[in-house]
Amino acid sequence: MSTAVKKTVTPLEQPESRPNERRRFTALPRLAPRRGPKLVHGVVALSGLIAIVVAQLIMSVALSDGAYELRALQLEQAQAERTQQGLQEQVIALESPQHLAMSAEALGMENGDQRQFIELSTGSVTTGPDALHVENGSVVADGSRLAVPNELVMSENELREARQGRAMDDQRQRESDGYPGMLLPAEGVASQE
Repeated sequence: MSTAVKKTVTPLEQPESRPNERRRFTALPRLAPRRGPKLVHGVVALSGLIAIVVAQLIMSVALSDGAYELRALQLEQAQAERTQQGLQEQVIALESPQHLAMSAEALGMENGDQRQFIELSTGSVTTGPDALHVENGSVVADGSRLAVPNELVMSENELREARQGRAMDDQRQRESDGYPGMLLPAEGVASQE
């Protein structure tokens, strides 16, 4: 066997306490009683809260006033656009060729004659190739109706008559051409033509 050195374990050494020496306890400073919030702090907090509420009210009133003003301006803009559109339609009607021709006739102007050309070789006067296209007469066909209808220049009665006339012409054309679902006369029956 081997010789092992035995170690002796000694318990933890504790500081030697001296019999005459006592532990000293020191007293903590006395806690001051907790004071409640001062009146100044409460007034500052309450006035801050009131200031925030008043600021929010002022902002909401300002925003609502701005919204009402914006709506009023939008309505005014829409009215101005309608007025502008009406004035543009009046300008278009006044600039139309039919209106200008009627105004010219009212002032006493007359249509020009057909174009005539002089042939230098023979000295004779002839009409040009556009003679077939020159229309004798005016824009006003029978003294009251326009030869070329214009809805911007015509009165309501003239416009209604023109539309009815166009509708009747269209109906006659459809009847003469025939259309799907049209009843045809029976075989052997005399037609009304």
